[in-house]
Amino acid sequence: MEKVVKNIFNAFGFEIYRKGKIRRTLAEVLAHFSRLGFKPQTVIDVGVATGTFELYRAFPNSRHLLIEPLKEFRPFLEKIVRQFNADYVIAAASDRPGNIVINVHTDLLGSSILKEVEGSHVDGAERFVAAVTVDDLCSKKSLRGPYLIKVDV
Repeated sequence: MEKVVKNIFNAFGFEIYRKGKIRRTLAEVLAHFSRLGFKPQTVIDVGVATGTFELYRAFPNSRHLLIEPLKEFRPFLEKIVRQFNADYVIAAASDRPGNIVINVHTDLLGSSILKEVEGSHVDGAERFVAAVTVDDLCSKKSLRGPYLIKVDV
């Protein structure tokens, strides 16, 4: 019976969830935001790595700003820019502009400004990278709100 009711509602563009159902994936959360009418002018992806395609696909009409400190991910950033209304910056997001040390791990994804142990890799190799503030980038690029900011750092 539950399946029949769900199918009927789906036919009219509605979804039914049990009360208190937790949206567990990023795509589910973003679809929920969209259904609620949230339409960001600017989507900011901090810590892009290979990309957050659920984010770009959920808001294809938004302007996307990609902030990634590791130059090794540039090919992924360039692919995203070709597919979406996006721009990228190779820099670390910080509370002040300048330079910052990042500990680059061999798997890249575990890189961090923090001192840490990841498997057999202790701290990673130190590298200086540019540091920028999100506010400064939004101002320089004339990006408008409302904003959606995804931070994966």
